[in-house]
Amino acid sequence: MSHDLRTIRREFPDLDGATYLNTASNGLVPERARLVLERFFNEQQYVEGLSPYDLFEVLATTRVEVARLLDCSQEAIALTFNTSHGLNLAANSIPMVKGDNVVLANGEFPGNVYPWRNLESRGIELRWVEPPGGRADAESLIAACDAHTRIVTVSAVQFHDGWRPDLAALAAHCREHDIRTVVDGAQAIGSCVVHPAELGIDFIAGCGQKWLCAPRGTGFLYVRAELVRDLRLPMLGWLNVDYGGRFDRLLEYPRQIFPDARRFELGTANLHDILMLRESLRLLNEIGIDRVAAHDAGLAQRLRTALHGASGLELCDVGCSPSPIIAFAVRAERAKSLHHALRDARIHYSLREGRFRFAPHIYNDEADIDRTADVITTSLQA
Repeated sequence: MSHDLRTIRREFPDLDGATYLNTASNGLVPERARLVLERFFNEQQYVEGLSPYDLFEVLATTRVEVARLLDCSQEAIALTFNTSHGLNLAANSIPMVKGDNVVLANGEFPGNVYPWRNLESRGIELRWVEPPGGRADAESLIAACDAHTRIVTVSAVQFHDGWRPDLAALAAHCREHDIRTVVDGAQAIGSCVVHPAELGIDFIAGCGQKWLCAPRGTGFLYVRAELVRDLRLPMLGWLNVDYGGRFDRLLEYPRQIFPDARRFELGTANLHDILMLRESLRLLNEIGIDRVAAHDAGLAQRLRTALHGASGLELCDVGCSPSPIIAFAVRAERAKSLHHALRDARIHYSLREGRFRFAPHIYNDEADIDRTADVITTSLQA
């Protein structure tokens, strides 16, 4: 992607010498999305009939862009407010009875724990897996399933170490045993190639504010089309219903629920943020997710290679399908000085579960990586 990098970087704000490697927390919003927001508030009139924006057209075209990114049908996409919203929709729509269980690994991000913990009051068992090395591998999750397992849930990329489980193998086993797969895609969608229909997973929830470079409070849920009509409707509002475009006859209270994933969209959406999400998705789709993923993974591997063997540093194993997340631990006596060195160098990163975590994206280049590696290795040698 090097020949396009200068053009792509112009889409993002000038960081004034800072190196931003913290996309796993929040991505930078491109200039095109900021300008859409500015134009919206210049043009929008909160008077019925005067707005130049058609809410339903914006929602429809945004679903198209999500579907393009995921290489799936737009009918499989419901727009949500965040990943937690999508995971809760999945958790409360899959039919379950007392005595059924949900399999998940210890080490999941809290957003993929509490929706399932909320089912315990209904007599649903949470079956926790302690995977080797703390990595949520498919084999450990499969081994924990039994005749009462109805759901296996896992993150497509683990937030604290960058591990990527074999989703295809997990989905194949679950499909064979009539078990639903629910995936937290927050750290994967926009940074990795994720095609849920090809993988065979049933649900995947994503958010806008990380690798999609969109505002907080935006997201989506993919639902495998064959499942939609057999799912419970966890929430019902006036826009889950198909009025056939006749909003002049609302008091007929129609009962026809949308036949596709739109049935999970509840009420009026935050139009301005959805507009920004659509623009950010368009940018990623214009570049091509294959190229984005190769670029991000290449930068991550460059940093791993530079840090490999550094004294007092323990890199997290990412297996044979590395993600753009680089995480490592250092000796306790070195952690504070390394933090100060990174802060003084204006390198943005996160601390997660006792580890330093870095996450490069499309606005980063090799110079960012080399500078970061130099600061880290120099600090550890001091």
